[in-house]
Amino acid sequence: AQRRVASAQAQALAAERRAGDVARASEELLAGVEQGSSDLLADAEHQAQIKHEEARRQVEAATMQLTTEERALAAAVRQAGEEAARCRRKAARAQDEARASEEGRQVAQALAEAAEAPAPPPAG
Repeated sequence: AQRRVASAQAQALAAERRAGDVARASEELLAGVEQGSSDLLADAEHQAQIKHEEARRQVEAATMQLTTEERALAAAVRQAGEEAARCRRKAARAQDEARASEEGRQVAQALAEAAEAPAPPPAG
């Protein structure tokens, strides 16, 4: 009976050791999983931050590009407006010259007609 008790006690002690070993291994495994998860989370957060910064730089670059294009467009509009004003001034000058030319033609025609007209009889 003592052998059976001793054997049972030895088996119980061995089972406790195995249970302790399993518990320690489980705790180590759990700690490793937690650390791995923590590392993965930190890495994911770092990658997200990098992507966020990259996207922010792209937005800034696009904004600067847009601003550059807007400036170029504004300059083109301003130049077109200046060119239109020059064209209007040229058209006004040409119109003035045409009027002056027409008036000159009318004066020349009147002079030619006067030269061709018979002279009035002398007053007398």
